[in-house]
Amino acid sequence: PLEAKGRYMDREVFEADLDRVAKLANIKLSAPIKKAIFAALGERDPDAKECLDSKGRPEPDSELRDTENIPLPKAFEIPKAFFDAVNKHENAAHKGAKLPMFFGPDKPNEHLVAAMQPAIDAYMAREVLPHVDDAWVDYDKTKVGYEIPINRHFYVYKPPRPLDEIEADITALEGEIAGLLKGLVA
Repeated sequence: PLEAKGRYMDREVFEADLDRVAKLANIKLSAPIKKAIFAALGERDPDAKECLDSKGRPEPDSELRDTENIPLPKAFEIPKAFFDAVNKHENAAHKGAKLPMFFGPDKPNEHLVAAMQPAIDAYMAREVLPHVDDAWVDYDKTKVGYEIPINRHFYVYKPPRPLDEIEADITALEGEIAGLLKGLVA
């Protein structure tokens, strides 16, 4: 039986006890079942021991996941390997573009991500790590894309009409609606 030890502050200790009790009961716990048990019984505690994956790396906390939009450096050279991949790939954007991209589920933009890595690392060191010292970039999930700020480039501000004009329009509409309602009731 699982003896009461109070609150577990280390998932590995809890998992070892859970495995031991499951083995005594001749129950094989699959990874999804364990994950469900951890989700149902566990709670986040900043004082608890850090959770590690099977390779001993810290597990990311999905509730703390965030994204950053990192500008393309002005003197950025697109790697030749990326252009070679563009020329071979059927889901590539137009080949003559200044910054061609891939579309579809299998986007081989890894050459671009690898070339951007120094800029990403510098941005992280400058903008993120001073505020969140244990943040890191998951380069397997890094996406390269475009921002086309249409409003910033094409929006022309038109100030609202004066309040007196708006009030006069509302008063005229109220009179019109009252006249229509009189016609319905009569």
